[in-house]
Amino acid sequence: MTPLRHGGNYKSYGPQYTRGIQEGNGIPCDSDLWVTYSNNEEDMWVSHIPVPVRLDATTQATPFSPDATLNSLTDWNLYMPILCPIKLEGGWLSLHDSDPYDYAKAERLIPRTKELEVEFDLIPGQTKNGELDIEFVDDAGTVCSRIVVDSTEAIRVKGGARYGTILRKYEAGTEYHIRAVLSTSLHRATYYLNGKKACERQFDTPVEHITRIVFRTGMPFDH
Repeated sequence: MTPLRHGGNYKSYGPQYTRGIQEGNGIPCDSDLWVTYSNNEEDMWVSHIPVPVRLDATTQATPFSPDATLNSLTDWNLYMPILCPIKLEGGWLSLHDSDPYDYAKAERLIPRTKELEVEFDLIPGQTKNGELDIEFVDDAGTVCSRIVVDSTEAIRVKGGARYGTILRKYEAGTEYHIRAVLSTSLHRATYYLNGKKACERQFDTPVEHITRIVFRTGMPFDH
C-alpha cells in the first residue's frame, strides 16, 4: 500500500470499495477473477487473479521464451502502477518507474528452498536515477539477502549494516550475468558476476526457507 499522497477528511488508509464482476456487469473473456478497488481513496486499481488460485509454487523459475507475454506469466505476481509499467519484449522483462510515490514489482514464487542457486541477466537502462532491488524472501516477506542497483552506479549486496560490492561501476546498456548461491543453513549468500566470484555476505536476516524472488524499482514502504 502506497503512502497517503494527499490530505483530507474521511480518507481511510488502504484498499476501499472492493468490487468484483457482479451480475449485470458483463461476462469476463476468461475464467479468472477481476477485482477493482480504491487505494487510500486516491488511486483506482484492477487486480487480475488467475484461476485456480495457487498459494504455492511447484516448479523453479525458467528463462522467458521469446514469444511469452505478460498474460502468460501466471507464476509471477506483477505490481504495475500506471507510471511504473512492466513489459515483456523479446524474452526480456523490463521494469520502468517515473512515479515519485510508488514502484514496479515483479515477484516470482518458487518452491520452499533451503539451498538456492539463481542466475539471471541484467541490463541497466541508465545510471543516474532511482533504484532496483533484487530480493530473496520467505513466506512472510522477510528479506534474507538484497542486491541493490542504484544511482551510486554500483551493484551491491546488503548484509546486516554493511554492503558487499558486486561491481563498483556499472554502465547503462551493458549486459551483466549474475549468479547467486544462497544457503539458509549457513545464513550466507555468494554472488558471481560474469562467471567470477564477486562477493560473499552473511544474510541480512536468517530465514528457514526461500520462497520468493523479487525485482522492485525502489525500497519497500516503511509501513
